[in-house]
Amino acid sequence: MLRATRPTLRFEHLEPRIVLAGLPQECRLADVDDNGVVDRADVAVVVDRFGGAGGRYSQGDTDGNAIVNLRDLMVVQAHLGRNCDEPTIRFAAFGDYGQDGPDEAAAAELVKSWNVDFVVTLGDNNYGIGAAETIDANVGKHYREFIGNYAGAYGDGSPTNRFFPSLGNHDWWFADIESIAPYLDYFDLPGEGFSSSSGNERYYDFVWGHVHFFALDSNQRDPDGRTFDSVQGQWLREQLAASTAAWQVVYFHESPYSSGSDSGSTPAMQWPFDEWGADLVLSAHDHNYERLSIDGLTYLVAGTGGAALRVMSPLVPGSIVTYNEAHGALLITANGSSLRAEFHSVTNDDTLIDCIALGNTTCAASGAAVNEVAPAAVVRGVETAHAEARRARVGPLAAKRDELRAVDETPRAIESNLLARRASRDTARRSVRTFGRSGESCVDATIANFDPRDRTHRSSQSFLAR
Repeated sequence: MLRATRPTLRFEHLEPRIVLAGLPQECRLADVDDNGVVDRADVAVVVDRFGGAGGRYSQGDTDGNAIVNLRDLMVVQAHLGRNCDEPTIRFAAFGDYGQDGPDEAAAAELVKSWNVDFVVTLGDNNYGIGAAETIDANVGKHYREFIGNYAGAYGDGSPTNRFFPSLGNHDWWFADIESIAPYLDYFDLPGEGFSSSSGNERYYDFVWGHVHFFALDSNQRDPDGRTFDSVQGQWLREQLAASTAAWQVVYFHESPYSSGSDSGSTPAMQWPFDEWGADLVLSAHDHNYERLSIDGLTYLVAGTGGAALRVMSPLVPGSIVTYNEAHGALLITANGSSLRAEFHSVTNDDTLIDCIALGNTTCAASGAAVNEVAPAAVVRGVETAHAEARRARVGPLAAKRDELRAVDETPRAIESNLLARRASRDTARRSVRTFGRSGESCVDATIANFDPRDRTHRSSQSFLAR
């Protein structure tokens, strides 16, 4: 049992970890002496109690198996130096939603049930032609509680802006830039209290907690272009390089890679996001959910916010999970050392479909089936030639990384010794294990001396029912 000195928290036990949505729970358990920081004193306690049995979550037992063992020492080591009270943010992400009706309403109720800090949208906020006459019913009617400076007809908005949309093709219906005037008039982006380096509201950036967000305009009509070498593309490259946040999340409408039947992949948006330093790329346009891994970077498609869902096309290389049975949204939780993205559907009010975890966190087992294609793809082309440079820089890590990310149906333990750090970074050590249980598979990583700003130390985990 947790000692009385710990905060009273609601835990859900999932073998072999404890999952507590939205809180740095594992850090709190690693802080075995309850001083708020995981330090060498906690290591000393675990070593002193090593091999000792006791009650679940007694001092030193970080994983609830009622014994202090090597796993507990690894958990403490993974969190060394962390302040367990660091801020954690929760936000929702979805696209293709602005079509006032019961499906949008159901997705909005799901999002609001999570009590998220804010919302980011992945485009197509205002069907069908982005008109001023429809934007309030399509957006404000369902999400006014998040919108700063809200002046619509559906009640009070938010005292500060908590709604960060990106432009979609239905917002850009006509060729003239005046087509998006209703969008620009309706939203104040990124809003009072936030700063953006772009100088416009078509694409912009903002920081919330430990995450730096970059909202792009993927429409071909944007005057600053949409290719990797355009004005907009070079702005993103420079800002990602300058970012000091733990995590960098890039989001926009038209998916770089997609197995959707309506639009599919958008080659013009296949920018070298991983090489530039992004940790996660979110998009929509196709009305379904999909998780892909391209050059080791996770791409999530979530065009599931309310518009009619569509069938899938033949799967593109790198597609891992697809889902088009019900509407839903992404729930993403992040702090200074972890980021977890979960896709939930509105089925039975809230059903977890898929999950991806980066850094020091874990996922609950979901109902998603792994697609029968390679779990990770390497894409070569004019706009993705960065893959060759990345492999050359990382060296032997590439092959090991792909091995660790592959789903393994047999319990096994793998230790990966030296991971190459970038440029001036020192070498760090990663301990990795994979295991399976009752048809489920898990890839789990714990990192010593973890630096979330170092892209070569991105770890990911996914829990899937095959």
